[in-house]
Amino acid sequence: MRRLSREVPQLVDPETGEPVPRDINLQLEVRFQEPPLLEN
Repeated sequence: MRRLSREVPQLVDPETGEPVPRDINLQLEVRFQEPPLLEN
C-alpha cells in the first residue's frame, strides 16, 4: 500500500479536502501541468 501511494501521489480536492479518485487524478495532473515552452 505504501509503495503504491508513492508511485501514484494522492491529490486532495482543495475545496472539500477529500482525496480525489485516481481517474480524476489523471485529469488534474494534465490540467495542472504548465504549457511546454517552445524552443527557439
